[in-house]
Amino acid sequence: MSDYTTLLGYLMLYLDDTFLQDLMGEFDFGHTTNIWLVNKNGTAILQNNSSADYSYLLEDFSPQEKGSILSSHGKRFVLNIRPVTENGWYLYTATPFREVSEPLTIFVLQAILLGAAMVAILFFLSRRTASSLSDPIIHLAHTMDHYRSDMKPMVFPGRTPVLDKDAEDASGLTSDTTDTVAVNAPDRSSVSFSNIQPADPEDFSFEGQPDEIIQIYRSYQQMVNRMDTLIRENFVKNLEKKDAELALLQSQINPHFLYNTLDSINWLAIANDEDEISEMVTALSDMFRLSLTKSHSSYIRVAQEMEYVRSYLVLQQFRYEDCLSVSITIPDTVAELYIPRFTLQPLVENAIKHGMISPDDPFAIDLEIFIREDTLHIRIGNDGTRISLEQMKKLLDFDASRQELLDFDQKSYGVQNIQRRIQILCGISYGLSYEIRNNRTWCDLTLPVLEHDPSEKTEDLQ
Repeated sequence: MSDYTTLLGYLMLYLDDTFLQDLMGEFDFGHTTNIWLVNKNGTAILQNNSSADYSYLLEDFSPQEKGSILSSHGKRFVLNIRPVTENGWYLYTATPFREVSEPLTIFVLQAILLGAAMVAILFFLSRRTASSLSDPIIHLAHTMDHYRSDMKPMVFPGRTPVLDKDAEDASGLTSDTTDTVAVNAPDRSSVSFSNIQPADPEDFSFEGQPDEIIQIYRSYQQMVNRMDTLIRENFVKNLEKKDAELALLQSQINPHFLYNTLDSINWLAIANDEDEISEMVTALSDMFRLSLTKSHSSYIRVAQEMEYVRSYLVLQQFRYEDCLSVSITIPDTVAELYIPRFTLQPLVENAIKHGMISPDDPFAIDLEIFIREDTLHIRIGNDGTRISLEQMKKLLDFDASRQELLDFDQKSYGVQNIQRRIQILCGISYGLSYEIRNNRTWCDLTLPVLEHDPSEKTEDLQ
């Protein structure tokens, strides 16, 4: 028999409905899903869940509506239908909408909660990251404000510093002084450089900080330390400058009275035809006149300084008569340069003092000024007694931070004073040095080449 499409008859099978219900119970259609097997007359032949009777839905549901959401009796259902062969039967399913939507709602809530948790975590991490970057910067700003507000002028115990051009008035000396005035250098025993305390920034932990933040903090601390160092150096520089100026005035007792007296002696010598006395008094008066010239500047032109030196040499040549010979070599280009005041005369005096072996033996002093390698050299030579170069090196070893070097050696006051003033005014790379060459002792003073008075620039800045 090869034709399977020919209808031969019907086979009738009778099954117990409980068997079919047990069979459908083995499948998980949900707790509240109802399944009906309905014949072509709309009569329910089989139902999987007799406890939940949703047969009333069949009245509102049409076989043509597939996968519809139906509202009935105040409830919403998801209904579906599938035909069974050609006998006109249908398989209906009805699931409450809440059972279908509840997993989706739970999933949405879980997604929302997860998203909220992620946002909270990201917010916390971003705040922490931002704080790790901003907190050190804010702390640095507060440290800068604290340092700026706490900056105080550094004053040594027992000493009121004079740092400006009013030092002359502050020290009690004025150009109109006519009475006897005793000028004493300040008491340096109370000066201690260890008492200067720089205002360091607050301590800050670098642990866990980015390298850039650490570098900023270290650079700031280095800047602050450098500022404190410069402030201290500037303070010491001005302090030593004023001390040196006051020390130079120690030998000037009632200078105006002496100047006027010398002038009277000069006129008396001229009236009595005492030319040599008049020349000596004139030279001495010129020295007083030049030394009493009122100026707030610490610098003077080489030509003006040489006037003072020549007046001094006039007096010394009268004293030693023909024993002293002086050679001076100064180019015209050097004469207009600026050097610190009262620098040459003490060196010339020192050269004469050590160059003279005995009052009756001739001796020579050479003074030459020249420029070499952008440095001004002042060289003074004598052919007298030999000095100890080691002793001179120790004598000139001046350091403002060393307490034991702050006091003058009275035996070598002039040399020490010049060395201190030069290094304070011009820097430690300049100053005095000594050598013995061709049986002669040479003093070499190095200075910067200054075409203008540095004090004028300082006053302009103020």
